[in-house]
Amino acid sequence: MSEQRNSGQLRAKVVEACDFAAQGEELLRAVEEGVVEVYVNRDGRTVARLVPVPYPQGPPWGLYADVATVTGDIVSPLFTDEDVDAFLERELENIYGSRPE
Repeated sequence: MSEQRNSGQLRAKVVEACDFAAQGEELLRAVEEGVVEVYVNRDGRTVARLVPVPYPQGPPWGLYADVATVTGDIVSPLFTDEDVDAFLERELENIYGSRPE
């Protein structure tokens, strides 16, 4: 494993693909903690770059709490049974021309 250029605040490491296979868990943990950025080389060419995810980690609930607003009743059904029956009757009349018996 060799050191490479300083990429912003992160220290960058270059590893060969075979070394990454052996040290993958350790390198992923370092990337996750924001300590390093990892470049994976194969045959002298860089084929992958591992960087920390730029958005907050954690459970998705509450992620857009400041963006979305719930208004009205979100628990009750939108349509009553009578509304559904009337709709189905109209659709059957459109399909069959009259209400089937």
